[in-house]
Amino acid sequence: MNHNIALGIIRKDAADEIILSLGPSAEITFPRSEVNAFQPAATSLMPTGYDGILTPQQLADLVAYLHASK
Repeated sequence: MNHNIALGIIRKDAADEIILSLGPSAEITFPRSEVNAFQPAATSLMPTGYDGILTPQQLADLVAYLHASK
């Protein structure tokens, strides 16, 4: 039994395959038959500390952008 774990954003969830986005220009595709389970991450993919670097308006703009790009 293989217990690989992949962390990313689901870009495609189809009957035959799952595509995860791993970054701006990286994706990985898994045959659906090889995926045993999905589990939400306990932490954000956003690097720690961005909420302290960005102004409240920049953070709000970022959240709005990410929400719109779903």
